[in-house]
Parts: sequence; structure tokens; C-alpha cells
Amino acid sequence: PGPKVVSFINAKGGVGKTTMSANIAAAWAVEMGMRVLQVDLDPQGSASNYLLASSDGGEGLMEAMERASGPHPVAPDIYEAEAGFDVIPGGAALESLERVSRSYAEFMLSELFEVLELDYDAVVRDCPPSMARATMNALTASDAAVIVTNPDGMANAGLYRVLDDAARIERHNPGFCVAGIVITRVDRTV
Repeated sequence: PGPKVVSFINAKGGVGKTTMSANIAAAWAVEMGMRVLQVDLDPQGSASNYLLASSDGGEGLMEAMERASGPHPVAPDIYEAEAGFDVIPGGAALESLERVSRSYAEFMLSELFEVLELDYDAVVRDCPPSMARATMNALTASDAAVIVTNPDGMANAGLYRVLDDAARIERHNPGFCVAGIVITRVDRTV
């Protein structure tokens, strides 16, 4: 069996997905001794900026996804984070994923990971703040999703949509489940 693949999602930004995914990746790598790969699927590249001193901006990931089903697949660049795990950076090139017209565009990431021979115990995916194509790609190629939210009404407004989309993914990926909902920024003094 391959690595355990977990995606951190929410349709709202600023809820702590990047921080949560990076800390989980670091904990698994450092405290549990696991070989971990973090994939930054956000065109803003927040996880890449947070974890790496420098990267190529993620163009390699989008090119690799586009070429995965062709005769000459390429591997994306993989960098080592100081925290002890590897990172495939995200960046602005991932915005073009929304314009891909192929009927199987939601499966481009799973195609890429099928071709790559990666030796990891776990893959952690930091998804963009939407349920658009990059997030759907992540979910179709995941074992589990963690929904990260905060107690703010705006953050929770889209929670039902995220759960509905996750239920749709379960029909295409029977091994997929929502592993949990993590609430961040809880103020216990209120």
C-alpha cells in the first residue's frame, strides 16, 4: 500500500489550513519518524512561503500534472523543509488548473501520483480556500480530509457545502472519508 494521504480543506480562507497542515506534517516527521511529503495546492503558495526559504513558485507541479497522462511524464520539484519533511511547492501556475477543459480534470493529481514512485509514509495536502478544481483534485486522490474552520459565522457558512462536496467524492473514491473537523482560534474566555 502507498502512503496515507490527508487533505486539509475549507472553502474559506484564513481559518488555519496552512498552519494546521504544516504542523501535522512536522509532527509526523519529527515526533513519529515518518517520511512526509507536503503538497501545496494553493496558487497563493502560503505553505511554500512558510516552509521553504525559496522555491520555483510551483510551476513544476502544474506542468507535472498536465503531463502525467502523456508519453513523457515529469516529476515536480521537491524541496526539503527545515522541519524535516519534503514539500512540493504551490504557486500562481496552479490557477490555470481552473481553465483545464479535459473531462477528467478533477483526476489530474491522482494521475500524477500514480506515475510517480514516491517513497513516503504520508502525504499532506494544503488546499486553496475554495472547493474548486485544485481542492477536488486533492480529494479524489486522498484517503481522508480534515476540515479546518474557526468559530466565526463566515467560516462556518460554507461548512455544509464542504461536507456535501466530500460526500460526492466518497462516491468516486470509496476509500475516502472526512477524518474530522478541527476548530481553530477558539477563545475560551467568551
